[in-house]
Amino acid sequence: MEEAFGQLRMLLIFDNADDANALQPLIHAVGRSAVIITTRDRGLPISLNVPQSGINDVPVLPTTESLRLLKSIVGESRVEREIEAALKIIQLVDYLPLALQISGDYLKLQGKRSLNDYATYLSEKKKRLNRLKFEGAEHLNLRASFELSLGLLKPETIEFFACLSVCSRNGFSRRAAMAAAGLEDEFEAQDFIDPLYQSSLINYAEAGENRFILHSLIRLFAQETAKDKGLLKAAKDRHSQFFIK
Repeated sequence: MEEAFGQLRMLLIFDNADDANALQPLIHAVGRSAVIITTRDRGLPISLNVPQSGINDVPVLPTTESLRLLKSIVGESRVEREIEAALKIIQLVDYLPLALQISGDYLKLQGKRSLNDYATYLSEKKKRLNRLKFEGAEHLNLRASFELSLGLLKPETIEFFACLSVCSRNGFSRRAAMAAAGLEDEFEAQDFIDPLYQSSLINYAEAGENRFILHSLIRLFAQETAKDKGLLKAAKDRHSQFFIK
């Protein structure tokens, strides 16, 4: 890297990085170049001593940018002809860039399939995650992406994450998360929330202190995880009793 880029002024992109120790010597070797690092690990830029001004937490796309992304992949005229269906697809994937990329690539391949038919195809919530994939491209598989993040967590943190699927889709308090997971201390709940936040599986809600939210597709994934582990009913019961009391 130093021989190839050391004396040049380039823009280098390290995509989907997950190892600060591996990145550090590479960044040092290309000292005159600018570097962009993308990662799902919110702790990685801190490990690399990136200043706060250089860290950007990328949100979901607004409607206009979601449409622009679909048009760039599928074709502007095709999207404009079925604009209502395109907006429906955007809503079903909840503005998530990766899910939009997968949808766009699928529609590009299936050039004769209508956007309206594809929107109906995604409408079945129980099968939505399974259908958001592009065969033959591992990086275009939404479930695999979520599972990659989950695989970095401890088993007890995964169970906590699964229990969060019963909390309000519009945001929930730390105490509600504590109750759903069967914990007695909300700071113990925070200990489980922290690695989920670092892994980009949970976000702080925009309003209210110590309130959190799951993206709707991640919430679906958490719910499936809870079912697979036999945790869903107990989590629902605990969550309901917490609010009844």
